[in-house]
Amino acid sequence: MMKKERGGLIISAAIVCIVTCMADYIVTFILAEKYPGYNRLTDTLSKLGATASPVGKMISCWWLILSVFLIFFSIGFYHTFRHKGKAAYIATWLIVIYALGEGMGSGLFPADYKEHGLTLSLIIHDTLSGIGVGSIIILPLVMMRLFRKEEFRFFRLLSIIVTVIGLSMLILFSIAKIFNDPDNIILSYKGLWQRLMNANYYLYLIAIAGYMLSKI
Repeated sequence: MMKKERGGLIISAAIVCIVTCMADYIVTFILAEKYPGYNRLTDTLSKLGATASPVGKMISCWWLILSVFLIFFSIGFYHTFRHKGKAAYIATWLIVIYALGEGMGSGLFPADYKEHGLTLSLIIHDTLSGIGVGSIIILPLVMMRLFRKEEFRFFRLLSIIVTVIGLSMLILFSIAKIFNDPDNIILSYKGLWQRLMNANYYLYLIAIAGYMLSKI
């Protein structure tokens, strides 16, 4: 790939990442308004995409689009960091896995519940989503290997902060999802913890995209 074409790809990928991360919050906010009784603080994002949801098909379609956009971003990401070697290759695949798990997996397999037991769709949904979340949590740790302390201290520090916040929100979300006590703020606000966790990693991806643009 010629240098000019590579530069155009990186710019396009970075812009797509920034727009996609921002758009996900806008889309889910708007669609949540069309779901009577839906509570952003206590209800998960997966509930928006369930078959019983009045916006299920729309949100599932959006998650598929989000997945494609993030995979495109991963291509630009790789072309930016490929000179860093193995760590760049691993980081690229972590972004792809996140896109497939949280985006495509959630879009294709609704989180459908039934009164007695789990549905196959829900089991696949939670499995793929869990793999996706695991990948994005590992990403900052791998990114730290792309930069020496003296080379980019800010990004290393940001990676540590994002990891701490991300793990904290994941723990709160998991506890709230398991116990789900409506009388306890921590144990009922699973929707809030999930959204804060997503915001944490979206801001991190936006920071990476900004770095990519600064290197053109």
